[in-house]
Amino acid sequence: MAQGARQSSLFSAEDFSVVYESFSEANFQAYDFENIRNAMVDYINRNYPENYNDWINSSEFVSLIELMAFLGHNLAFRSDLASRENFLSTAERRESALRIAEFLGYTPTRNVVASGYLKIDSILTTENIFDAAGNSLANATVQFDDTTDPNSSQNFLAIMNSIFQTSSQFGSPFSQFTSGGVTNSIYRTNSVNNIAVRNFENNINNRTATFSFHSVSANTTTNTLTEKTPDPYAVVDLLYKDDNSGITSANTGFFVGFKQGTLEYKDFNIVEGLPNMVLDINVDNVANSQLWVQTINEVGQVQQNWTRVDRQFGASTIFNATSNNIRNIYSVASRENDQVSIVFGDGNFGNVPRGLIRVWYRVGLNQNYTLDPNNFRDTSIVFDYVGNDANTHTATMTCSLKSIVTNASERESLESIKVNAPRYFASQDRMITAEDYSIFPITVSENVSKIKSVNRVHSGHSRFRDLYDPTATYNDAIQYADDGYVYENNVTNRSLITLPNTLTSEQIYKKHILPLISNEELKNFYYNRQGYSSTGYSATTDFDDTTANITVVNSTTNDESNVFRWNQISKGASSSSGYFTLNNGSGNYIQRVGLTQTNSLRKASLNSLVEFISSPYKMGYIETITLVNGGSGYTSAPTVTILGAGSNATASATVVAGVVTALTITNSGNDYNVNTVVAITGGGGSNATAKVTVGFAETKFVKIDRVYKDGIGDDDSSGSPTGLDNAGKGAIVLSGIVNSASRVRRIVTPFQMDFDATIKTAVLNKISNKVSFGLRYNSTSQSWLVIDSANLPANTTANNSVASWSRLYEADNAQTGRDNSWLIRMNYSSTQWEVLARRTQLIFGSTAKLKFGNLNFNQTFSSETQKPLRDTIKVLSINKLTDDDPTPLGIDYVFNTFGYITYKDGYTDPYKVRVALSNPNNNDYPTNPESFNNILRGQTIKLGTKTVDGFDYTVYDSAGTTTVNGKANLHTQYNRISDIDNVIDPSVTNIVDTYVLLKSYDSDFRIWANYDGRVETKPNAPTINELTNIFDSLQSKKAISDQIIYRPVKYKILFGDLADSEMQARFNVTKTSNSSMSDTEIKQNVIRLITDYFNIDNWDFGEDFYFTELAAYIHNNMIGEISQITIQPVSNTDNTTDLFEITSNADELFLPVVKTSNIIVTQTVQKNSTTIGETSSGTIQSTGSGTSGGGGSGGGYY
Repeated sequence: MAQGARQSSLFSAEDFSVVYESFSEANFQAYDFENIRNAMVDYINRNYPENYNDWINSSEFVSLIELMAFLGHNLAFRSDLASRENFLSTAERRESALRIAEFLGYTPTRNVVASGYLKIDSILTTENIFDAAGNSLANATVQFDDTTDPNSSQNFLAIMNSIFQTSSQFGSPFSQFTSGGVTNSIYRTNSVNNIAVRNFENNINNRTATFSFHSVSANTTTNTLTEKTPDPYAVVDLLYKDDNSGITSANTGFFVGFKQGTLEYKDFNIVEGLPNMVLDINVDNVANSQLWVQTINEVGQVQQNWTRVDRQFGASTIFNATSNNIRNIYSVASRENDQVSIVFGDGNFGNVPRGLIRVWYRVGLNQNYTLDPNNFRDTSIVFDYVGNDANTHTATMTCSLKSIVTNASERESLESIKVNAPRYFASQDRMITAEDYSIFPITVSENVSKIKSVNRVHSGHSRFRDLYDPTATYNDAIQYADDGYVYENNVTNRSLITLPNTLTSEQIYKKHILPLISNEELKNFYYNRQGYSSTGYSATTDFDDTTANITVVNSTTNDESNVFRWNQISKGASSSSGYFTLNNGSGNYIQRVGLTQTNSLRKASLNSLVEFISSPYKMGYIETITLVNGGSGYTSAPTVTILGAGSNATASATVVAGVVTALTITNSGNDYNVNTVVAITGGGGSNATAKVTVGFAETKFVKIDRVYKDGIGDDDSSGSPTGLDNAGKGAIVLSGIVNSASRVRRIVTPFQMDFDATIKTAVLNKISNKVSFGLRYNSTSQSWLVIDSANLPANTTANNSVASWSRLYEADNAQTGRDNSWLIRMNYSSTQWEVLARRTQLIFGSTAKLKFGNLNFNQTFSSETQKPLRDTIKVLSINKLTDDDPTPLGIDYVFNTFGYITYKDGYTDPYKVRVALSNPNNNDYPTNPESFNNILRGQTIKLGTKTVDGFDYTVYDSAGTTTVNGKANLHTQYNRISDIDNVIDPSVTNIVDTYVLLKSYDSDFRIWANYDGRVETKPNAPTINELTNIFDSLQSKKAISDQIIYRPVKYKILFGDLADSEMQARFNVTKTSNSSMSDTEIKQNVIRLITDYFNIDNWDFGEDFYFTELAAYIHNNMIGEISQITIQPVSNTDNTTDLFEITSNADELFLPVVKTSNIIVTQTVQKNSTTIGETSSGTIQSTGSGTSGGGGSGGGYY
C-alpha cells in the first residue's frame, strides 16, 4: 500500500466516500422547520438503524434535532431573504431597492414640495414717494389694479421703481424670456439686511404648515423659472409676468416665488478632502431637487456654487469636466426616509471638496396635497431697501395665490422604484424613441398617474419657411370655401337633477341655472328676436316693446328735428367719446340716457348696442337716375315713375325739341333694392329709357362702454349740462368711432348675464320650497323676472318648444297658465327637477371644402392687438344679398365657433359647427346683433337626411323635405386660432404632445365629483406652464431636434347629474325572476361594475366609449341576477340609441358619476338596440345592427 493511501486510511478523520454517500442521501429540499426535522429523523433511521432505535419523541436527543432544525430554518430564511434583497423585483426593503436603483443609475424621486408664485396685489412703503399730482405715497397701500383709482398702476410702478436698482427699472429687466406667450422678466431690488429664509405659515388640509418666500431666477437657455440659490447676502429678485391680457389678468403683474417646507442648512469644515467624499444629511423628508452645495467663507459669504450632476461616473461627469469645464460637481444619493448623501468627485473628473462647505436643503411634508387660493390671501412679505434718497426704507407687499397648486407629491413608492429603475436604465438617460417619451417622464414625479406621448408634427420642415400645421395646434390656419351654408335651429334644451340628492338650493342655482343665462345660444335666441325686419311690433316674435322704440330716426327727410344726434368730442384708435342731443324745434338739448330717461334713449344704457346712420340717413334711396335714351316725339314732359320694393321716390323730366334731355330726382324715397326700374310714360313721345342707382347710408353698431353722470356730464357755471366728464372727454364712450352728426337709428338693450339680488332670492326660495317656476327677460327694464308656476302653460312638448315662445301674455298674473315668455323653466317632481332652456342654434356647414376638427373654443390673446382671438367663420362681403338680388352684401359678417355638432349616437359631424354672434372683445355682447338676419334676408334652405349604418344624419340638401331659415352657396373664410401662440420654432422639427394626468388632480377631481359637485369648487386641471415646470429636468434628456408640449388631461363626466345634459343617462335594469338580490343590491353592483369598467388602468386618453362593451361586462358579472340592461338618455327620452357611442378628445378621460337614483330596476323587458340580456336557457343572445366595441360589426344585446 502506498504511503499516502496508508496514512489516509489510518489517520484521516473522515472517509470521503462515506461523506459523499451521506450527502447523496441528504434531503436538500427541506427548508422549513418541520421538513428539516423530518429529514434529519429519516436520515438517522436510514443510516444508523441499530445505534438509534430506542429513542422517543420526548427524549433529549429529539430536542437537539429540533434545535438544529430551528437553526437550519433560520439560516435558510436569512439566506433566502438576503438573496431576494439583491434583486430589484423581489426586494422588500426600501433600502435594498434604493441601493440597486443607484447601481442602475436611477435616483428615486423624494417627496416634492408644493411651489408656485404669489401675485403682489398691493404695496406699502415708508419712503416719501410722490404721485403725478404731487401727493405723497408714503405709508399708503397702493393696489396694482384698483378699479376705483385710474392712477393706481402708475403709483404702484413708481414705488416699485424706487425699490428696484437703477439698472433694473421697470421696462429694463435684469433678465427676460418669453414662453407660452407669457413674457417673464426678472427685476433686481436694492434690498438690504437680507436673510436667506423668509418663512410664513398657512394651512394644508386644516393643519398648519411652513412655507418660505424665495427670489426668482430666469434660465434664458431653457426658458424656465427657478428658485434663486439661497444666499443671505444676495438681493431680492422679483418676477414680472405679462400674458398680453392686460393688467386685470390674474397672470399679469409682479410675483414672488414660494415653496412649502422648511429651508435649512448644515456646514461641514473639511480640512483635508478625500476622493469620492460623502457628506450625510441625516434629516428625514429632504425634498426632491431642493438641495444646494456652496463653498463659503467664515462669515457665510458664498465663494463658489457647486453644480449637481446625475452621477459621479460615466459620460455625464466626463462631459462636464472637459467640455463645460465644470469641476466643482456633486451628486445626490437618496437614502431611507428621504435622507440624502452628498457625493463629491474623485479628484480626476471632479474636484475634491476643501474648506467650509454649506449644504442647503428643504424639508417637506412627504404628502400629496393641493393648495387652495382661498387660503393664500393677504400674505405679506416685508424687507428693507435703499430708496432713491439713499436712505433705508421698509416695503410691505401683500400677496395672494391666483390658481390652485397641485404639484406636491409624496416620495416614490417601492413599487414605483421597481418599475421605473429598469425603464430608466433601458432609456440610457435620454429620450429618443417613442417609448422613451412615454416612460421617462413618469420617473420625474410620483405625482404622475398616467402619461401618453404623441409625435404631433414630423421632421422635415425647413427652418427657412414657416411651419405649416393644418391642425392649427401650433400655427394659425386660414381656409376659404365657396360651398358654405348657415341655418337656424331652435331647440329646447333639457337636463335633469335627480332627487333626492345632497345639493343645496344655492348649489343647484350656481350649477344648473347660472350657466344657462350666459350660454351663447340663449344669447342667439335673444338677439335674433329684436324685431329688425318687422314693420310693426309682434308679441309672438319680438323682444322689443314697439318698433318705435327701436326706430328713433326721422328716415324720410334730412330734417334735424326730432332725431337723436351724436356729438363727438374725442376719438381714439377704436373708440370715441361724446354725447347725444335732440333738436325739438327750439334748440339742441343734451340728452340723458339710461333708465332715468323717459324717451327712447331709456334703452341706451351701459353695454347697450346702438346703431348709427350717416347722411343721408336713409336705406335703399334713389341715389342717381341716368338717362339712357331720350326718345323722340315728346310734346310735353312725360311722367317718371320709379318702380320697386321701396316707396316715395319721385323724379321729373325735361324735354327739349321733342327729346327727353334730363331727369331730376325730386324725392329719393327709401327701402328700394337693386331691382328698381324707371318707367317714362306720357308726354306724347316714346322710347325714352333710364336707370337708377340705389344707395344705402352707412350704418354701424357700437356698444356703450362708459356712461358718466347719465350721459349729460358735468354742469357748467350756469348749471346747464355740458356732456363732458371731469377730464374734458365726452360723458359717453362708444366702442367704435362714430362721427358727429350721425343719427341714432336703433337701440338694442343688453342681455344681462346675471341675476340681481331680488331675483336670486326669489329663485332660491322657489328651489327650497320645491315649486316649479319660469324665468323671463324684460328688455325694457334689462332684468330677469320670475314666472310663478300657476302662470306657466302646461308642461308639454308643444308648449315648451321655441315656436310657442310668446310675449303676448307676458306678466299675466291671472293664474290661467298663459305666460309662455319664459327662457328658462324649472319643473319640479318628487323624483327630479327638470331644467328647460330655449335656445337658437346657428349652424354653419360646408358641403365638402371645409372640415372642422381640433377647434379652439377658448380665447387666445393676441400679443399684437392685446385682444382675445377665437376661431371664427367669416361670411364674406362678396356674397350677394339674395338669390334674386346680385348686389354684394358689402360687409363681412363674423361668427365665433361655439361647439361641435354631435348626433345622438356620438358621431361628430366634421362638416358642421355651431356658431354664435361674434364678440371679438370677448365682452358677451355681439358686434352686430343682426348679422344672421342680414345674411338671410328672409331666405330659406332645404335640409335632408343621410342614413349611414342605420343612423340618420341631417345634411344640407337642395332637394330635402325640411325647410329652415338659412342661406347656401356662401363664400366664407374660416380662421383657426392656434391654442399655443409663439412657442414653436419652425426649425425645431419634431413636436411631441405629452398628455399628463396628475395624481393630485385625479384625486381632487374624483373627491369633488363624488362628494361635492359645486361649480365654484371644481378643481382645475394644471396649466401647460405648470406641467412644464414639473418636467423641467427633462429638457436636457430629450433629443435636440424635439420640442415637448406638456398637455393636461381633464375628465369628461358621464351619466350622472354632474355630466353635461347630452351625457346624462339612466340605466334600466331588468331582474331575472329567480334573482337573489334586492333592488338596492343590484343598483350597488351595477355602480361598482361601471366604476371598475372605467378604471383608468383600462383606458387611454382619447378613447371612445361603446355601450355594448359596458353592457356585456355588466351582464357577464351578473349572470343569473339580471336579464337586461339598457341606457336611456335624459335629454331625449324618445331615442333609445342615444349614447350608443361617446367620443372623447385626445386630452380627455371618461369619469362616470353614477348614483342609485340614475338606475331603475324593473321586471319588464324593454326592446332596445343597445341592450344586453340572456335567453331562457341562460345563454347570451344579441340582436340589432350597428357598431360595437372597437368598430366591429354587431350591435346591442338583449
